[in-house]
Amino acid sequence: MEMKITDSGVAVIAIYERWQELVNMKGAMPKNDKEWWDLVDLLDPHEFEIIMEYAMQSKFIRGPERLWAQNKLEQRPFRLRNKNDKWSNSNNNHKLWKILLNSCEQIKVKIEQEE
Repeated sequence: MEMKITDSGVAVIAIYERWQELVNMKGAMPKNDKEWWDLVDLLDPHEFEIIMEYAMQSKFIRGPERLWAQNKLEQRPFRLRNKNDKWSNSNNNHKLWKILLNSCEQIKVKIEQEE
């Protein structure tokens, strides 16, 4: 399935670009980059669905992450991280981190294939 990035997908692009910048500068994505997490906290449900579409293409995203993401999408009001999850080592942050990194990797693969 081919995902089209619309105006509401601008945050997805910003997250990917920040990831790419940090990986190029530091060799790996640091877990404590405030700018990146601020972008993540701004995601709306549609943007998170775009992220999930890419992440699910990875063999590392399995049932627990998919179930967690589906529950987050159904949560009202939508929020990926609770206030008490921010800057902590919570289960939510672990699953979200895994989903985000795998989606960025899959976006990179897609971009390289199109070049």
